[in-house]
Amino acid sequence: MDKIKILLEKLDNKVTAPIGKRLDGLKNLHQRLDLAKSELRANPDDEELKESLEEIKDYISDYEEDLIDDLESLLESKQNAENKPKGEEKPKGEEAPKDEDKKSSGGITALIIGGVLLVASIGAINIFKNNR
Repeated sequence: MDKIKILLEKLDNKVTAPIGKRLDGLKNLHQRLDLAKSELRANPDDEELKESLEEIKDYISDYEEDLIDDLESLLESKQNAENKPKGEEKPKGEEAPKDEDKKSSGGITALIIGGVLLVASIGAINIFKNNR
């Protein structure tokens, strides 16, 4: 989380709307983590709660890593835009983006898979909570 804060400071807390939503999602995940921890403190012997808590921690860790990658890419884009001379134009043959310039869909896939895991984890927590 500290690296995310550092990157946000470097970006002057100006991020794209999707990254902003993901940052809000990260805050919500940490709130859910705190809730899961408190439930485990109430039932320290519950193995299912322990497993659920570990899954949530793993998910948050992966989520943060993906978010850090996206923030680093955004910072790099910002720095490249600042270093690029304003009068510089692309040659006519380079108007279409190259394969190396295109973003991969891996981030979107990871986000979808992460969302499914989050819903499953939250559902498991709610089931455990309701069974108490």
